[in-house]
Amino acid sequence: MKLNVAIIGSGKSAAEHHIPAYLRIPETEIVAIAGADSERARSVARQFGIKAVYDDYAVMLKRRRLHLVSVCTGASEHKDAVLSALSREAHVLCDMPMALNAEQGKAMLDAAGKADRLLVFAAPRRFEAQATAVRQAIENRDLGDICLSIAWARQKTIPGEDYWQIKSKEGGGALSVCGQEMLDLALWLVGDAPISVSGQLFHRFSKNPDIPKTWFGSRRELDAEDLAIAMIRCRNTLVSLEVDWLSSTDDAGVQIVGAKGRGCTSPFRMEFTGKGQFMDMTPTFFPETRAWDEQVRCFIDASLGHRKPFPDPQQTLRVQQLCDAIRQSSASGGEVLLPEA
Repeated sequence: MKLNVAIIGSGKSAAEHHIPAYLRIPETEIVAIAGADSERARSVARQFGIKAVYDDYAVMLKRRRLHLVSVCTGASEHKDAVLSALSREAHVLCDMPMALNAEQGKAMLDAAGKADRLLVFAAPRRFEAQATAVRQAIENRDLGDICLSIAWARQKTIPGEDYWQIKSKEGGGALSVCGQEMLDLALWLVGDAPISVSGQLFHRFSKNPDIPKTWFGSRRELDAEDLAIAMIRCRNTLVSLEVDWLSSTDDAGVQIVGAKGRGCTSPFRMEFTGKGQFMDMTPTFFPETRAWDEQVRCFIDASLGHRKPFPDPQQTLRVQQLCDAIRQSSASGGEVLLPEA
């Protein structure tokens, strides 16, 4: 018997990541898709042979008996979509950013606990082969005691997909859309507990008419940040974050600096100290992996009780709390202590 899957949302994440991953897993069958943009939803359904299309995900959830639901909407819709899916006894895989804020995120996790259903937030960068190799080097102590984790995500221009430039849609701009996943990766690699945050957000696009307009809506509507800088103090390490939507290149990665070496996910590089100098220990052959396939496979196995959920949803909530704290720090101009610190 196959596991029935439904997709909420019909944008880039659904079409390029979630749906292809499920289709490559023989135990699952995508039985329905729902999207507010009915024309786009029907186009995606035709592309992948999904028979049932709905304009309203609430109707889909009511009419279909589902085991698994992927939520691929904007963050402003995550809470309601997740709660609806959980109420229909489905396990849920939801995109990042987690929610508009940590309060919404906690409500979602509480609902999953009450429903006794799995709720996982997608973090495919953890499944990339380069990240796995760096994590293994850290666990093997090849890098020694970790001092610093440097995370970044840079793009040449503001994304044109959906309404990422409006805070009410995604909870923020660059920090929410790109920063959360890189911050999640950096914290997972170092495995340290964050204590406090200092950050600053910048809004350059709306004030500079010379910057080409590539986003939906008007320049006047753009109220989300296009540059975010943050420093997170952990118990034993520091984590820095830079997210920039006005860069000379498109790139994202994490570099880990330790007492005995360093590792970087992009470009992938491993350097260890030996005989008084750094030695390049980057593998000459490195197998490619389909990170989204691994993410969805992990979600399915966890829903069946074959393994623990990965990432741990509490870790995702912690990242959301950090992003909230970065915004608070930017507004106040001071360091923000985290709630449990």
